[in-house]
Amino acid sequence: MVLSSLFSCGHQGYPSSLLIADSLCEANPDSAIAFLSGLSSHQSEFDDDSRWYYRLLCLKAKCKAYIKYNEGDKVEAMAVLDHYENSGDRNLLSRAYYYAGSVAYDLGDAPAGVEYFQRAMDALADTTDLQFRSALNFRIGFLLLDQCVYEPSLEYFKTSYMLEQQRKDTLMMIYCLEKQAFAFGDSHFGDSALYYFDKAKSLAETLKDSVLVKRISASMASYYLEINNYAKADNCLRPYLKYVNHIDKIPFYSMMAEVCINTGRYEEAYPYCVEMLEKGTLYSRMNACRLLIEYNSARNDVRNASRYIDLYDKYTDSVRVIEAADVVARMNASYNYSNYKTKAANLEVENARANMWKMLYGSLAFVLAALLIVGLLWVRKRAKAREMRFEILKRDMAEHSDAHIRELEGRMAELQLKLGEAERHGAQQAQQLVMQQAQLEALVDMANRRRSIRTTIKERLAGS
Repeated sequence: MVLSSLFSCGHQGYPSSLLIADSLCEANPDSAIAFLSGLSSHQSEFDDDSRWYYRLLCLKAKCKAYIKYNEGDKVEAMAVLDHYENSGDRNLLSRAYYYAGSVAYDLGDAPAGVEYFQRAMDALADTTDLQFRSALNFRIGFLLLDQCVYEPSLEYFKTSYMLEQQRKDTLMMIYCLEKQAFAFGDSHFGDSALYYFDKAKSLAETLKDSVLVKRISASMASYYLEINNYAKADNCLRPYLKYVNHIDKIPFYSMMAEVCINTGRYEEAYPYCVEMLEKGTLYSRMNACRLLIEYNSARNDVRNASRYIDLYDKYTDSVRVIEAADVVARMNASYNYSNYKTKAANLEVENARANMWKMLYGSLAFVLAALLIVGLLWVRKRAKAREMRFEILKRDMAEHSDAHIRELEGRMAELQLKLGEAERHGAQQAQQLVMQQAQLEALVDMANRRRSIRTTIKERLAGS
């Protein structure tokens, strides 16, 4: 019940084993990898859509387990993406873009990663999936930050933060605030960086998670190192050191080594430098050599100091080569971002223009239709009124026709005969007959007058 309500809830219609695997990717990625490995031999039992879903889940499980993608994964990710771009379940296309972007980033092609994540956002069919929308914004922001494209990265982190507010995911809100602090710090807006670090720390304290609070405090050391306040940087870092995991070990060791060297605690700095030299990135190794030169100089160890100077020069040359490529990558990232925004803006303008014309045509059609309906109703009403008037005229003309008048005159002559007989038989009956005669004379007079205007009425009706 719980598994079916998790992240896989949008993929009904697939085998339950794959839905369970999808849920495990969220809850326990290592178990998901083992589970999917066990399903590998049963792929022949799946239909084509389910087999592609299985391949997508294998990429997802590796991503969720923080296992770095390799070249083989790139081939697989491109095959999966090609399938969903051209056929298959369109609801999974955005996921295929997402993992293609993750592979690109792990293999050092951050600009391509940004582009894939942006395409994933465009392809996202279910706009109510706040978690995935937030993840896309967060990843794009992270990649832009990683390429020193600071201002745009802030937009994505802010969007992710707002989405996490709707989801009420406090932990992700904290990470969004932390990344905004890094972006402001790296772009030399120290006050803003400190503001977001403090905000992230305050929010972390509401979770009653002491380790998380210490981690955010340790992140704040980057701000204090930037302003050469080593005492405060030390206070931020030290409480968290025993909780450092393998993912963020090198960055925190690097900051701690910097603090120790600059506060004269050379022996304490040494093991951090050795760890950086053995397990760090090229930048971390270059930084470790710089710090070890100072360490050995303080100990008057000229031989080792000279050795690290040589290593430092070697790493510096390598970094220069990489930085030259990184400059191009950052330029591409900025261009891609600007180009994407421009295309999006142009598309928005085109859509707005198209919608405007649609609305205009729609309004015009509506007005014409309304006028047509009103016109038809008016014509029908007018025709009905004319018909009623003709009926009235017909009755009126029938009532006051020549024949009717002759009939009235005949009745009047008959009444005169009866009146002559009544005068001979009795006055009372004669009086009644005189009254009837007067009524008949009035009717004949009225009939004659109405007959005289009959033609006029007919002409008016014909003219209307």
